[in-house]
Amino acid sequence: MDGKKVVALLAGIAAFGLTWFATRGLFSKPGPTSARFLSGVASEVNKTLPMMLDKDTEFVSATGLEGTFVYNYRLVNHGAGDLDVAVFNSKMQPLITNAACTRPETRDGFLRKGVVLRYAYADRDRNHVTTIDVTPADCGP
Repeated sequence: MDGKKVVALLAGIAAFGLTWFATRGLFSKPGPTSARFLSGVASEVNKTLPMMLDKDTEFVSATGLEGTFVYNYRLVNHGAGDLDVAVFNSKMQPLITNAACTRPETRDGFLRKGVVLRYAYADRDRNHVTTIDVTPADCGP
């Protein structure tokens, strides 16, 4: 075999090897918006849950989705029929957005990296009540 054929063969083997390893994620870390990365963060958070945040709100779990980190809460003293969802959202949206945009952990760790923060609320019986999203755009430039 001449030198050109050996180089071509070695280049082909190297290209195959790089492709094989790359397709298995061995050269790339999951990005901060990937479901894999966010699920890992959620798994760590979930080790400390459930946790009561105040007399009405239990932080039940976290979930990592592609591009979205979900905080799952339960309103322990309220049934879905007890709540006016529009009023709840109008009061909670600005509070949640302000907190997410000003806390370094959520602002720098998620929002500035392109992750949407989703706050999902369920009633005392675990029936979905409402969801409030905070997007990177909500925090301004």
